[in-house]
Amino acid sequence: MLRIGASGLCSTVALLMVVVVQLLPEVFDETIQRLLGIGPHPYQVVQAIYTGVAVELMNRVYMRVALRLTRWENHRTTSAFAHHQNLKVFLFGVVNCNF
Repeated sequence: MLRIGASGLCSTVALLMVVVVQLLPEVFDETIQRLLGIGPHPYQVVQAIYTGVAVELMNRVYMRVALRLTRWENHRTTSAFAHHQNLKVFLFGVVNCNF
Protein backbone atom coordinates (compact mmCIF):
# COMPACT_ATOMS: atom_id res chain seq x y z
CA MET A 1 0.00 0.00 0.00
CA LEU A 2 2.92 2.32 0.73
CA ARG A 3 4.26 1.74 -2.76
CA ILE A 4 0.98 2.82 -4.34
CA GLY A 5 1.01 6.02 -2.26
CA ALA A 6 4.61 6.76 -3.25
CA SER A 7 3.73 6.06 -6.87
CA GLY A 8 0.82 8.49 -6.65
CA LEU A 9 3.12 11.11 -5.19
CA CYS A 10 5.59 10.66 -8.06
CA SER A 11 2.74 10.97 -10.57
CA THR A 12 1.53 14.15 -8.87
CA VAL A 13 5.02 15.64 -9.05
CA ALA A 14 5.15 14.77 -12.76
CA LEU A 15 1.81 16.50 -13.33
CA LEU A 16 3.04 19.60 -11.53
CA MET A 17 6.13 19.59 -13.73
CA VAL A 18 3.86 19.57 -16.79
CA VAL A 19 2.00 22.61 -15.50
CA VAL A 20 5.26 24.49 -14.90
CA VAL A 21 6.70 23.57 -18.31
CA GLN A 22 3.48 24.61 -20.05
CA LEU A 23 3.32 27.94 -18.19
CA LEU A 24 6.92 29.00 -18.85
CA PRO A 25 6.23 30.65 -22.23
CA GLU A 26 3.20 32.47 -20.81
CA VAL A 27 5.00 33.84 -17.78
CA PHE A 28 8.19 34.90 -19.53
CA ASP A 29 6.77 35.90 -22.93
CA GLU A 30 8.06 39.47 -22.92
CA THR A 31 11.50 38.44 -21.69
CA ILE A 32 11.79 35.68 -24.30
CA GLN A 33 10.64 38.02 -27.08
CA ARG A 34 13.26 40.57 -26.04
CA LEU A 35 16.04 37.96 -25.83
CA LEU A 36 15.17 36.48 -29.23
CA GLY A 37 14.58 39.90 -30.73
CA ILE A 38 11.24 38.99 -32.26
CA GLY A 39 7.77 40.49 -32.22
CA PRO A 40 4.55 38.99 -30.87
CA HIS A 41 3.49 37.18 -34.07
CA PRO A 42 6.74 35.26 -34.68
CA TYR A 43 6.80 34.53 -30.94
CA GLN A 44 3.44 32.78 -31.24
CA VAL A 45 5.01 30.41 -33.77
CA VAL A 46 7.98 29.78 -31.47
CA GLN A 47 5.59 29.21 -28.56
CA ALA A 48 3.51 26.74 -30.59
CA ILE A 49 6.60 24.77 -31.58
CA TYR A 50 7.83 24.78 -27.98
CA THR A 51 4.47 23.55 -26.72
CA GLY A 52 4.29 20.77 -29.32
CA VAL A 53 7.79 19.54 -28.56
CA ALA A 54 7.28 19.81 -24.79
CA VAL A 55 4.01 17.83 -24.92
CA GLU A 56 5.56 15.07 -27.02
CA LEU A 57 8.71 14.81 -24.89
CA MET A 58 6.77 14.79 -21.62
CA ASN A 59 4.46 12.06 -22.97
CA ARG A 60 7.39 9.86 -24.01
CA VAL A 61 9.26 10.33 -20.74
CA TYR A 62 6.21 9.76 -18.58
CA MET A 63 5.28 6.57 -20.44
CA ARG A 64 8.57 5.10 -19.21
CA VAL A 65 8.15 6.54 -15.72
CA ALA A 66 4.59 5.20 -15.45
CA LEU A 67 5.72 1.74 -16.52
CA ARG A 68 8.47 1.69 -13.87
CA LEU A 69 6.12 3.00 -11.19
CA THR A 70 3.49 0.41 -12.02
CA ARG A 71 6.06 -2.39 -11.97
CA TRP A 72 7.32 -1.11 -8.62
CA GLU A 73 3.77 -1.24 -7.20
CA ASN A 74 3.93 -5.03 -7.78
CA HIS A 75 0.28 -5.75 -8.62
CA ARG A 76 -0.96 -9.29 -8.11
CA THR A 77 -2.75 -9.66 -11.44
CA THR A 78 -2.02 -8.50 -14.95
CA SER A 79 -5.43 -6.86 -15.12
CA ALA A 80 -4.66 -4.74 -12.03
CA PHE A 81 -1.28 -3.89 -13.53
CA ALA A 82 -2.87 -2.85 -16.83
CA HIS A 83 -5.59 -0.85 -15.06
CA HIS A 84 -3.13 1.17 -12.98
CA GLN A 85 -0.76 1.66 -15.92
CA ASN A 86 -3.58 2.92 -18.15
CA LEU A 87 -4.94 5.19 -15.42
CA LYS A 88 -1.55 6.85 -14.90
CA VAL A 89 -0.96 7.37 -18.62
CA PHE A 90 -4.52 8.59 -19.26
CA LEU A 91 -4.52 11.16 -16.46
CA PHE A 92 -1.10 12.42 -17.44
CA GLY A 93 -2.13 12.67 -21.08
CA VAL A 94 -5.27 14.63 -20.23
CA VAL A 95 -3.34 17.17 -18.20
CA ASN A 96 -0.39 17.31 -20.59
CA CYS A 97 -2.38 17.71 -23.82
CA ASN A 98 -5.24 19.85 -22.56
CA PHE A 99 -3.53 22.26 -20.21
